[in-house]
Amino acid sequence: MLQFVVTLPLTGAVDVLSRELSVTVGANPAVILNPAVGDTESQELSGNDSDAIHLELVDVDDAGNRSAASVLDATLLDTLAPPQPGEMGIRITGET
Repeated sequence: MLQFVVTLPLTGAVDVLSRELSVTVGANPAVILNPAVGDTESQELSGNDSDAIHLELVDVDDAGNRSAASVLDATLLDTLAPPQPGEMGIRITGET
């Protein structure tokens, strides 16, 4: 399983009161998140390596008007290397 967050753009208008972020991971149904207006990233999400990701972000203003959706389609890829191995050493085992 890969954990990830969605980085969010700043709002484009001062009267935006809420945001709706639709997240679809692989074949799962879409999940609707409501990040705060000032949030710069979503809560942590998860999916499998090679899962398709579909995102839609909509801003809603104080009059209830909804923006056109900002859309992103991507693929989750495991690009994290394993941690560096621990420290090595030398052990003397004999003398000739």
